[in-house]
Amino acid sequence: MVSVADLMSRWRARGKPSAQAGDAEPPECRDCGDTGWRVDPGGIYDVAERCNCRKGADAAARWRAVVPPARSDRMTLASYVPRTPEQRKALALARSFLKRAGRGDMKRGIALLGDVGSGKTHLLVAISRELVDAGVSLSFVDFDRLAGDVRRCYSSDRDAVSLLREALDATVVVMDELGKGRGTEWECWLADQVITTIYQAGGVVLVGSNHPAKADGGKFCPLQERIGDRAFSRLQEMAAMLSIKGRDGRKYDDNA
Repeated sequence: MVSVADLMSRWRARGKPSAQAGDAEPPECRDCGDTGWRVDPGGIYDVAERCNCRKGADAAARWRAVVPPARSDRMTLASYVPRTPEQRKALALARSFLKRAGRGDMKRGIALLGDVGSGKTHLLVAISRELVDAGVSLSFVDFDRLAGDVRRCYSSDRDAVSLLREALDATVVVMDELGKGRGTEWECWLADQVITTIYQAGGVVLVGSNHPAKADGGKFCPLQERIGDRAFSRLQEMAAMLSIKGRDGRKYDDNA
């Protein structure tokens, strides 16, 4: 039987000039020979694991695959500027969630509801980045864009059910702009389908919405009216809801 070490030795030598030729270039990484894999003796069997020299690149590739929002590069926990008590609570909630996630406890997600520009998307992206770096399977979904994709399925050969399954097939589903749209019965149905699919699969949700949990006299109606009673009830069970008040950070170049 060929050992992992033998396989790795062959891989390291693949495509490299023979050492006898006198012109072989030394590998940049001495741990893995530039293969991206490091072999550790594991007793009876040798164990191959990803080398540290590639972990950063792997995480970056996984993050690109998530298709995060535009201008998300600067959206980190460190760059989030809390200016109101609610924003400070939101930041603390995000850190608490990540701490629990580090212990393998992600039973209950987060739903950030409230003012435009208060940093909801910023925090969702920051949390998502940490989870992806840790190797967690994650899908970042903009509800309004998802609704548009589903509509286009009706005039094409693509199956809407398959599209939804693909979009929601992850351990953690980040759903931004939940409730956005015209408030039609169809959009309410779609929101119910999305929440129910995640709920039944036992998934974790991180939600952002401009619609408050309760009527607050603002321009946005309560989220329950946009997604329906059943979906809202399940969302309450799946995520800790927090209302955020704050000035529009996009006007002041913070938390945008």
